[in-house]
Amino acid sequence: MFERILVAIDGSANAWRALDHAVSLAKCMETGTLGIVHVRPSLATLAYSYGLDVAASPYGTFAERMVTEMQELESRSQALLHEAEERVRQAGLQGVRVARHAEEGSVVRQILDVVRREGYELLVMGSRGMGRAAGLILGSVSQSLVANLPCSVLIVDCRGDKEEAEQA
Repeated sequence: MFERILVAIDGSANAWRALDHAVSLAKCMETGTLGIVHVRPSLATLAYSYGLDVAASPYGTFAERMVTEMQELESRSQALLHEAEERVRQAGLQGVRVARHAEEGSVVRQILDVVRREGYELLVMGSRGMGRAAGLILGSVSQSLVANLPCSVLIVDCRGDKEEAEQA
């Protein structure tokens, strides 16, 4: 039914749970490609988050700090994608091409671009479960994606998992 499935990861427990769901779907549906996407912040986003008046120490300059931060984010992104690919292989997914997408910029915009560019038919992602009030104030990646994606979306609700862990 879904020849091309994309799963968004960010290293959170919710994202790993979404990856597990995507692998299960790929096994059942004879999926040809399972894509894994991670979006890291852009340099502009980092500069904004630090502010221009941030003390650069222990770095020599603000620019050096940004370069170091970008290198660390790139390394983390590649490590997450590698870990996700290993999890897919360990789950025994045979005959499915795994495509890694390391993107930079706005999470929503970059995921939309990957879906459109690569022709994915299903996006699987975890829900952070912030609730309605926080979602209205902060905005929601999943809400924005659902409103704009040209494909089906599966949002894996992980709130029940958290409640079960707290009761145990």
